[in-house]
Amino acid sequence: MLDNQTKVHNKFYYRIRNLILQAVILFIIWLIFSGKYDVTHISFGVIAVTLVILMNYRLSKINLFPERGEPNVPVKIYRLPRYILWMIKEIFLANLQVAYLVIHPKMPIKPKLLTFQTKLPSASAKVILGNSITITPGTLTIDIEHDKFLVHCLVPDSASSLENGEMQSRIMRLFQDDLKGAVYEFKFLNSDEVNNE
Repeated sequence: MLDNQTKVHNKFYYRIRNLILQAVILFIIWLIFSGKYDVTHISFGVIAVTLVILMNYRLSKINLFPERGEPNVPVKIYRLPRYILWMIKEIFLANLQVAYLVIHPKMPIKPKLLTFQTKLPSASAKVILGNSITITPGTLTIDIEHDKFLVHCLVPDSASSLENGEMQSRIMRLFQDDLKGAVYEFKFLNSDEVNNE
């Protein structure tokens, strides 16, 4: 069993490692989006990344919904790059699907509302899931109430990664190793159920 000094040392090591990984990821994103590599732009990037890390560090200490008794589980920064790459792929494929629907002569749009529940470990995880759904073309998060999500989609196929639980599982993996309860009670709503929602 680890003594207290070793636990403190390990906690400090993981915190520093996460800060360095976060800084590297943010700085790479800055370089990609700025597209300029002169001293001025790189200096602005360093300042921006430093400010974001300081703000994130302070925000990570705050429990967003203490009245709900939800724990403040930190994201595992080293798992973020894989999730971001997956999201870029999903956004690209969803863009192609929406473009097809728009340019198709019959515009085969069949809007649906759907609900599902997920056992995400914290409010932060739910915010990430809600935003991930919304930035993926063809889907929009309408409401989050505790573990229940209400989502609008242009066609049922737009929600395939939600229906099979892939998006929920990937977000859950950012916070923990246990993926039990990533998605359950998934259903498309009919018109009577929409009025009740």
